[in-house]
Amino acid sequence: MNVRRKFVCKVEDLIGIGNYLVQRLRADLAQFSEDFVKNVEALIGVCSRLAASGLLTKEAAEITDHLKELIREVQLDVNKVEVYLDMADGKMTVKAGAMGLRELRESIHDGGSEGVAQNLRQLLIGLNANMAVLQSKGLKPALVDKLKKLADELDAKGGDQNFKFTERNRHTDENNESYNQLWDQIVLITDTGKALYRGIDATKVDDYTIASILRRIGTSKGGKTDAPEAPKA
Repeated sequence: MNVRRKFVCKVEDLIGIGNYLVQRLRADLAQFSEDFVKNVEALIGVCSRLAASGLLTKEAAEITDHLKELIREVQLDVNKVEVYLDMADGKMTVKAGAMGLRELRESIHDGGSEGVAQNLRQLLIGLNANMAVLQSKGLKPALVDKLKKLADELDAKGGDQNFKFTERNRHTDENNESYNQLWDQIVLITDTGKALYRGIDATKVDDYTIASILRRIGTSKGGKTDAPEAPKA
């Protein structure tokens, strides 16, 4: 699901518009019921308490940075392994060029952790199958063990990254659903207010005009706004 916002202003401006309109509603309570006002206030409260999706984005970014570090570490260790493969070429079960180094380097260049982990495991299969001859050329089992641990960590962190992205998208959709509900109420209030006062009281019409409200409360940027008027429902 991808719930898009119906409004173009920032969330803090959306809350500000809602709070301003609640004040206007209370001043014009003859036109709007107390229950209606309370429902709008409750929706504003819900939207005000919603946690921003930015935190999950930052957490996902930290995991991405860690994955880049792991891939860089794989690249450096594979450079070492290649030396031993070249020395053992012709004495292994397959040629050094068929051990999967090219595919692994391509996945490292692409930067995808899943591809790096998968191709690294293929290389490890070849290394383990030819361990005796590679050790005779100086390859240490500790380096092979380290590569396996890197493959495991890439798989684990890649899963964490996918989870964070999924959670962020779900969280964003849920937030936007609530914000859109508040926006729908704002549109209803402003349309009703303008309809009631148009041709009767120009100041009151301004009270229920989005652009005028944003100028009065001051936007998050602290200046005037070119925000479009609320669309007709």
